[in-house]
Amino acid sequence: MRPHSSLNSEKCEELADIPLAFPLFASHRDRNIRRRVHGNYLILYRQSGDTVVIPHVVRASMDMNRLLFGER
Repeated sequence: MRPHSSLNSEKCEELADIPLAFPLFASHRDRNIRRRVHGNYLILYRQSGDTVVIPHVVRASMDMNRLLFGER
């Protein structure tokens, strides 16, 4: 997926230095997914050892429970 032009890749790269600075996804804390808000977007990520994995960058208006967990 190609990032939206308004999404600053620097915001994603900063996560490597401060991975615990942003909140866990509230309804599924046990899955260790965190979110960082950037404008109209959410950067969804998790820490795996000393690596930060960013599986999704999505518009904040999307239904996150449906996207991530298949819930309606």
